[in-house]
Amino acid sequence: MLLSAGTVYVMVKHISGFGDSYNLQVANSGVVASSSAKLTYSGWAFNLCYDTMGTGPATANNCDAQMAVHSPTRSGRCTYPGDQGFTTRNYYLEGGFTTNYSETTCLNAGGGSQNEAESIFIPN
Repeated sequence: MLLSAGTVYVMVKHISGFGDSYNLQVANSGVVASSSAKLTYSGWAFNLCYDTMGTGPATANNCDAQMAVHSPTRSGRCTYPGDQGFTTRNYYLEGGFTTNYSETTCLNAGGGSQNEAESIFIPN
């Protein structure tokens, strides 16, 4: 889902379970990472980089820091919820991901996002 800039309203409904503390995670142009991982294949130094905002403290070892040594051109970011919290998958032109291809893999089933129906794609 692609949201336009502006005011976004969030409705939270308690069904059952949980304790007495809650955590609402909201992501705009990527997440504040508590963990990060590069994904490589076919001999590339990098293809994708994943930042995950889980329950741990923020880390400076995020995708921007990890990829700075390569100076790649990011073509887009896909943010989606999962079991560990929000994840932002960063796509790079040098890894073969054009902006259009990045958006397609983010928002369509079988493209690699774990939750395509709730994914948000941001081109850049």
